[in-house]
Order: sequence, then C-alpha cells, then structure tokens
Amino acid sequence: MFENLVSSYYAEEELDNAFLNKIGECFHRAKAFMTYEEKQILQDTHSFHDWYLIECWVYCEKNVKKCKIVLSKGSMVYQLFLSGIISFLTCGELVSDNANYPQSWQKSSIAQVLTLWLDYQNCFGFCLLLDNERYINIQARNLCIQK
Repeated sequence: MFENLVSSYYAEEELDNAFLNKIGECFHRAKAFMTYEEKQILQDTHSFHDWYLIECWVYCEKNVKKCKIVLSKGSMVYQLFLSGIISFLTCGELVSDNANYPQSWQKSSIAQVLTLWLDYQNCFGFCLLLDNERYINIQARNLCIQK
C-alpha cells in the first residue's frame, strides 16, 4: 500500500502538499475502523514520531498470524497488535548494529520511529517508518493499540 510513498518520503527534504494530502487520505480511511482511544493515542504521540521500537514479534497462534510491536518514549510504552496478517515486509535490516539514530548507543531499542502511516482498503495498511531508510510494512485484518 505504501511502497511508492516510502521512497518519496526518504528522498524528499520537504514533503509537498500532494504527498501530505495522500497520507492524510490514507489515515482518514483507517480512522473509520479505529476506536476513539486509538485515534487519540496517535494524535497525542504524533504518530509515534521520535519514539523507539523496542520489540517486534511475529507469531502464529491457532492458525491466526499475529504481530506485536512495542514502542517506547521515556516511561511511556504502547503495544500495537495486528492480527489476521496478510503480508509482513521489512525493508532494510530490522536489527542492525550499524544503524545510527539519536541515542542508539544508550537506548535499548531496535530503531527510532520517524512516523506511522495507516490506511484501510479491505484491510489495514500499516507502515512504520524507521531511521536509516528502514521500514516495516504490514497488511492485516485487525489493528489494536494499547497502553
């Protein structure tokens, strides 16, 4: 869902209005399938900008493919659960000793989050953009964000 936009995001120093409008349209579609609390979390965290990815689990339980992603900033921690996984893609090394991001040497983390994009077209499109042009792109039937 987001592959075309990702390359533009990492290539551009300033994103134009057409690009921002496209991301806004995607998020607007996804909001219709989210709870008020989830929308509020995304607003309050600025889509997890400058948070840290500290866990990423992909597993299958009773033939249901699931993913759990844990993000932290200071003492705040949120868990993102995706179930009914249709596809799971990482671009770049998810875990890399060569990744360079603020406090990478001090934080117990996998990556720094630049932003989170969401869409909904028959399923959730989930794109977690990370430092060093890495990202996680997931399509899933269900999404849940919890503190």
